[in-house]
Amino acid sequence: DKTARVWDAATGQPLGAPLVHQDIVTSAAFSPDGTRVVTASQDKTAQVWDATTGQPLGAPLVHQDIVWSAAFSPDGTRVVTASQDKTARVWDAATGQPLGALLAHQGMVSSAAFSPDGTRVLTASADHARVWDAATGKPLGPPLAHQGWLKITAFSPDGTRVVTVSGDVVRVWAPTADKPLITSFNQEDVSIAEFSSDGARVVTVTFGAQKWDAATDKPLTAPPPVGEKEANFTMKFSPIARVWDAATGKPLGAPFAIGDKVANTAVSPDGNLVAAASEDGFAQVWNAATGWPLSAPLAHQRTVNSVAFSPDSTRVVTASDDATARVWDAMTGQPLGPPLSHHRGVKSAAFSPDGTRVVTASSDNTARVWDTLTSKPLGVPLVHQDRIWSVAFSPDGTRVVTASWDKTARVWDAATGDPLSAPLIHQDKVWSVAFSPDGRRVVTVPWRGTARVWETPLDDTPWEALAARCPFVVTGGALEKRIPSPLD
Repeated sequence: DKTARVWDAATGQPLGAPLVHQDIVTSAAFSPDGTRVVTASQDKTAQVWDATTGQPLGAPLVHQDIVWSAAFSPDGTRVVTASQDKTARVWDAATGQPLGALLAHQGMVSSAAFSPDGTRVLTASADHARVWDAATGKPLGPPLAHQGWLKITAFSPDGTRVVTVSGDVVRVWAPTADKPLITSFNQEDVSIAEFSSDGARVVTVTFGAQKWDAATDKPLTAPPPVGEKEANFTMKFSPIARVWDAATGKPLGAPFAIGDKVANTAVSPDGNLVAAASEDGFAQVWNAATGWPLSAPLAHQRTVNSVAFSPDSTRVVTASDDATARVWDAMTGQPLGPPLSHHRGVKSAAFSPDGTRVVTASSDNTARVWDTLTSKPLGVPLVHQDRIWSVAFSPDGTRVVTASWDKTARVWDAATGDPLSAPLIHQDKVWSVAFSPDGRRVVTVPWRGTARVWETPLDDTPWEALAARCPFVVTGGALEKRIPSPLD
């Protein structure tokens, strides 16, 4: 509609006036300090705006054709734009004046971004990328060339390398080199390529064909044992993820081929394991470095709706439409204790921050908190008027929030099961819910409509009572499991 808008994340209300262009807005980005927004438009301009008032700051940044992207420098003093007019340009963010020469290509420039230190600019055009001196506008080294259309470019976190993607080819470069450091060929077009936060790896995502066992209809994620014949298989198209060494270009382990019936995925807190839940009635845990499954599938009788790791990464909890949740040893795949049973399907399950409890959400209109050691329920059921689809502990473990198809979410005392607030009301089924990291807010997502952020009541229970809830005590300087007294 030719506008961009800034919204209050807590209330969902617009902040300031619409940011209006004369044609379609192609991109929008905040400044590093969040006080400004820069937009790019098919009206051949980019514009810097006050993020609070919506008023333009300075003159428009004018090109001769469509502006496809605009981004601030890391210090917020400059903006770089990429245009259909075959140029990119660096501008003073305060005055709108151009800085340095045009960054000229032979074809349209689809994207432009600053390096992490702000001294260079990376542009993408047709079949190559280029790195430029951000101050002078002079190219630094030859083009980073591909044989096909370039669709992804990005600096590594430390700015010493660049990743580029064209079709099924991923290349990692030193920014001023004439040849790539590595070139990786995939079986299918790559839709995502990103550096890890430490820059040591690149993860790619493709959509390709994998072998599936024709008898079990499960993915063949490992070769058959020595001396055994490979099973009869069929080919299916499914999402495939792969991790690569950013220095050598060698894949780190096998692709993660988990099929097109994936209901939920999770990465362990220590980053070493990956898990997925499937509509086929099983979950699976993989070694993130090798891509190999760690054990036999974690089997249920019906769809597995969710999977989550314990805080110490040693256990997994699954939730299934067979009316149970189960806690499993993440390494061996063995169940730990009996099932956590509801009367209807279990849609979600999560560990408490200390790992001593699990909370489950069910289509039987209840959520329950369970002791992970005994598998026994703790306290009373948390009851809604319709099925509960999502549930989560607060960061301190004292509260639980639930999302229900009765069009409400609720915050509960995790120990007593008492509601701690009035229902958080939507106009449609509430699909998902989560606490903020500080536990002061809850975000709710309905099936249709608008997500909302809510202020939540803080637990004002006296500290002595809170201490009594804690599953651990300090004895002689050592942290030990607390043995509840009959009075707790």
